[in-house]
Amino acid sequence: MLSWIVPNSMVDVAVATECQLNIDSIKLTKDIPYKIFDENVNIERIKKYFTKDAWKYLKDLLREKKESECWVCSVCTEDLDACESLGCDRCLEWQHMKCAGLKMPPKMLYWFCKTCKSNV
Repeated sequence: MLSWIVPNSMVDVAVATECQLNIDSIKLTKDIPYKIFDENVNIERIKKYFTKDAWKYLKDLLREKKESECWVCSVCTEDLDACESLGCDRCLEWQHMKCAGLKMPPKMLYWFCKTCKSNV
């Protein structure tokens, strides 16, 4: 989850050294994936890796992103509101049913996108 917000090189340093990341470490809003807003994601788990100012900045950034931008399909990058969509239970990315190759919602309890199915 930390890699969704800061570059991978900074993730390694932050985890290994327990140093806190500052505002300059945080990715641009457009580069932070929408899966960060999934109900199963607990953003508070990574709070310890940020300075107080960086955490406040990140929370403000995420609030703005959630309110102002449309959610997009991970396949076609079009607005998810355009038609029925579903989220992968592994990677948390969302796709239009059409982009996922489905005509009807799956009947199974958990659904995995093609990428996650092929990486199992």
